[in-house]
Amino acid sequence: MRVVGIDASTNKTGVSLFIDNEYSGHMLIDLHKIKDSNIRVPKMMQEIKNTLDYYKPDIIVMEECLLKNNIATVKLLSYLAGAIISWAADNEVEFRFQLPSEWRKRVGIIQGPNTPRDKLKQEAIDMVKEKFGIDVTDDEAESLLIANSIFCNKWSKDIDI
Repeated sequence: MRVVGIDASTNKTGVSLFIDNEYSGHMLIDLHKIKDSNIRVPKMMQEIKNTLDYYKPDIIVMEECLLKNNIATVKLLSYLAGAIISWAADNEVEFRFQLPSEWRKRVGIIQGPNTPRDKLKQEAIDMVKEKFGIDVTDDEAESLLIANSIFCNKWSKDIDI
């Protein structure tokens, strides 16, 4: 079974691949230098779809986009999610959203109500270094842990589509 984890962002998106519960690879799609979101977002959609074509997943797991402070950011992230869901439907691939608190809990990152985002990202980087022996960015680390989390605990509140 080929599982792809995606930590989507309009600037930098981490994508990882696990084959039969074993880490196989990852990549970072880095478009942060493209300042115009009208150009960057469609390009990010295409780059993610190209990566999915290359990885040929059976399951795609992506962090759910939650409304925090900036509705414009959530709107752009929802466009990315729509492109990924559409790719999954076109290719008959299972798609799952995971809430950030759920995938973190499943892999063993403890998240309190006031835990700073930077601390959570550093914990993800440290966990990937410990578990897989690789140095990665926070986006790559979270994509690895999102994918890996589906193997950690079958009881969750994931949102399946």
